Amino acid sequence: MSPLRFTSLALVLGFGLVITGAAGSASADGTPQTHHCKLADGTFDATKTNKQCTAAKGTWAKDVAYTGALLTQVNAIGGETTGVVLTLADKTTYELDLHGDKALVTAGEVLAGKPVVVTGYLTTKKGVEIAVRHIVVVSSLTAAPAKK
Repeated sequence: MSPLRFTSLALVLGFGLVITGAAGSASADGTPQTHHCKLADGTFDATKTNKQCTAAKGTWAKDVAYTGALLTQVNAIGGETTGVVLTLADKTTYELDLHGDKALVTAGEVLAGKPVVVTGYLTTKKGVEIAVRHIVVVSSLTAAPAKK
């Protein structure tokens, strides 16, 4: 599975911030978790705890950190985008699903165009214009540490 690559960012920039919906994070004590449940059908359930995931015959997957440049107000042909994109140093591009979280949306607005660290899990979504979209469901979004 290779990540989605844009050959020209000019094609997808400039129309409006779109945020997709998703479930929140689960935990026993109210603390955000750093793992998510990958179910047997390939979907993710961010609301399950480890015990619930195992009972549902899912795999407990750890979040991964990605560092790159954050772009917001992104648009794509057919409207197939979350509206937020992370471009890594090797030009690999991932859509970001901020799942309507106000803190993540605000952080995205403040950090747009800057280097960031995104933590979350990678999922795919089939589309019409874009056959397979690679989307990171974000659990944290912060400014990247300054390079020394």
